Amino acid sequence: MAVTINAGTPVSSSTSKPAQNTASQSGAPVPPAAPKGPALSGETQKAHNDLVLSYLKLRRMTGLLGFVLPMLLLIMAATPTVNFMPSISEFYYTPVRSLLVGVIGAIAIFLFCYKGYSAEPDRVAQRPIEKILTDRRVSMAAALGAVGVAMFPTSSQVATTPVPLMVQWLGSGGSALLHALSALIFFLALAVMCLENFRRAPMGRAMDRIRAAEHSIYSACGNILVGCTAILVLLFVIGAVGRDAIAHFVAENHLIFWFETFGLLAFSVAWLVKGEGLTSMVKLVASADEADRIRAAQIAAQKAAKHEEEARSLENPFSNAAASEKKSLFK
Repeated sequence: MAVTINAGTPVSSSTSKPAQNTASQSGAPVPPAAPKGPALSGETQKAHNDLVLSYLKLRRMTGLLGFVLPMLLLIMAATPTVNFMPSISEFYYTPVRSLLVGVIGAIAIFLFCYKGYSAEPDRVAQRPIEKILTDRRVSMAAALGAVGVAMFPTSSQVATTPVPLMVQWLGSGGSALLHALSALIFFLALAVMCLENFRRAPMGRAMDRIRAAEHSIYSACGNILVGCTAILVLLFVIGAVGRDAIAHFVAENHLIFWFETFGLLAFSVAWLVKGEGLTSMVKLVASADEADRIRAAQIAAQKAAKHEEEARSLENPFSNAAASEKKSLFK
């Protein structure tokens, strides 16, 4: 039986299957399967493709904002009117406050809008944690963390602007604590998204070299986020209860700013890869992984040949000795 897609070109019903797999290959949520009966119309197929493209764009925009924020702050800090603050959050007390809050707010909005995959019953049966850590819940946690970062200003030893309203209400310590907790939730949720959610695939899908390369990138980005989060927590504790000399060293060298930047860049790369915005990078990683596998196979083959030769020499010690004698005679 033939069906009509878009322009009305008759095709066999089997040719519609690759189009249905587009969503799973791109990582976008797979819409509910069409009911059995008449084939999908051209408008339905177009809506399906538009859904995939919209999710790819959403992921790219989210990742792009994670890259843009620290870069813009670095550029603005090079101007005479903006000081290079010890952390990204402390730029709230500079003339670029609106830029900082605006970009963080945009990241929060994109994360709120991201729904991702729904939990697959077959996968949940094998890994119950997937029912808890759904894409929607993890992205919502990250979005709430971003809102808290923007809403509750951190404290600053070098701030010169008037005291923000939220600091007046909650006090400097209260606002800074809520800001730190929000940042912790934000970074941890992004790490979970990289290490857990982004690495999931529909049941029965083969792991090709491109997908394996994407998994490697997600793992690297997630580990960077975890490492940066741990270091930032340590620096926060040092700043709160540590010696003044250590806190001064941290602030003078902008250590918090740099580790926040590393974490945001890892977040940016992971979301851009998920949105298929860094295909060249993925192919480069896939080629490097393939070269490593070939090299490992060659080394394993050489070791196996060496072990086999040693085993033969042990089995025939006399013939081995005779061969050695023969070689010595010809010298």
